[in-house]
Amino acid sequence: MGVAPSAIYHHYESQAAIVQAATELVWEEATRDFLAAIPDPFGEDPAEVLVTAGIATRRAFGRHYRIAPFLAASPETTEFMAELLGMLAGVFERLGLQGEDASVSFHTYASFTIGAVLFAATRRVANEKLGIAGKQGQKPSGRPSLDDAIDIPATDPARDEELFAAGLRRLIQSFLPAP
Repeated sequence: MGVAPSAIYHHYESQAAIVQAATELVWEEATRDFLAAIPDPFGEDPAEVLVTAGIATRRAFGRHYRIAPFLAASPETTEFMAELLGMLAGVFERLGLQGEDASVSFHTYASFTIGAVLFAATRRVANEKLGIAGKQGQKPSGRPSLDDAIDIPATDPARDEELFAAGLRRLIQSFLPAP
């Protein structure tokens, strides 16, 4: 940022507070992107609301992948995050889920989404630190290598997002009560 660390610590009491503020900024960016795509989350299909929210989260933290590994370290819930979680709770209720079913479904959805964010961010950070670029090509057997599958976010972002959205849709479908 071109300023001395002491200038930042003048505004924040600790490194944890700085990380929390940065993480919250990325959540706010993801929420803006989400609301640009779905201005009325309670007027749309709840499954598509959840897919769009997951994609917006993944995109925002993908743009700011260096802060993504700290997602799980945010020490306190802010008013913004409480409102966001409340909105998501309402969407899960609109899916017809209540009580323990809603809790388990939300936990599963959040784990899938945040896990995908953390995996992609951690791989990117690790590859940068190790000086490793994504590898493309096939093994001698003619089958794609594991690196090809893991590096889809870098090598084919559109396909990666398509696969993520399809996975979310399947996961959300599994939450729905049997007809």
